[in-house]
Amino acid sequence: MSINEQDKRTLGPGKTFGELALLYNAPRSASILALEDTYLWGIDGYTFRQMVQEMITKDLEKNKSFIEKIALFSTLQIISS
Repeated sequence: MSINEQDKRTLGPGKTFGELALLYNAPRSASILALEDTYLWGIDGYTFRQMVQEMITKDLEKNKSFIEKIALFSTLQIISS
């Protein structure tokens, strides 16, 4: 990965890049050069944000369910926006 033609880091198998640009619809901040035959997986920003939102919602429901089972928290109300 390079920025302004200066090498910043080398990515190995299973590594990711570009997630901040996908989350915030930002322009790319670095260039990627493959040094050997490479397979890449790509995703568009809308689909990426939808998947992240689904994961957040699932985690919220899991945490809410856990908290509801604890007697100490039984008198608290969960407020969602």
